[in-house]
Amino acid sequence: MQLNYFLGADAVNPGDVNDTDNWSTGAVPVAADFLIFSGSHSSQSLNMNMATLANVDLAGVYVSPSYSGSFGDEEHPFEFKCSSGRVILRGTGSEYNIMCAGADGVDAEIANLILDMSSGTTVRLSSFNNDAAAVHKFTHVYAYAADLTLIGDSHASPPLGSAMESGTFVENLIAVPKSAAGTSVYVMIEDVCYNVDDTAYTTLITSAGAEIVTQTQLGLLENMGAKLTDLS
Repeated sequence: MQLNYFLGADAVNPGDVNDTDNWSTGAVPVAADFLIFSGSHSSQSLNMNMATLANVDLAGVYVSPSYSGSFGDEEHPFEFKCSSGRVILRGTGSEYNIMCAGADGVDAEIANLILDMSSGTTVRLSSFNNDAAAVHKFTHVYAYAADLTLIGDSHASPPLGSAMESGTFVENLIAVPKSAAGTSVYVMIEDVCYNVDDTAYTTLITSAGAEIVTQTQLGLLENMGAKLTDLS
């Protein structure tokens, strides 16, 4: 594993994922790199060649609270996979759009995604594949402070170029706020957000201080005081 800091240093395209000048190793990230986004290096947003790391199995990603940049937009999410490490989002940018993306037709995952976001920051998740051939899933999502959307089949501005034939699949969603005061975790689960291949549904564990709205049937549910609206 090697650390690879995002520098945003290219004079022409500082937000280009595919530009070697923007990475501390002097190379575009490869499998087993651990990516770090920190304001002490750059708060430039990622905004070009967002699919460069599709099918690259990263060791992990850490987005520091000092990083005020964003990851793409709804139509251009940051694509990668992370089958054994952790992706920790604590950034203060306006939006973080992440797609679990492996090889087309082959199962892939982001194993652990931890969300501890500041107020006003939006996180959107999507799956490159979710069909009978393959599922690109988020295995565990821990939402401690977040405004989170799982992009569904009918999303108004879906990711461009995606092979997704349905919604995003999160296998286990733990929406447990750091504080039960107010609502610090909001989750929108849009339509067809289940494992299409195995007809498996999200396991949800949630508690007071969270608000969950779902357009998709849930699997196992443990609700300890959250506001849950089921529109499925």
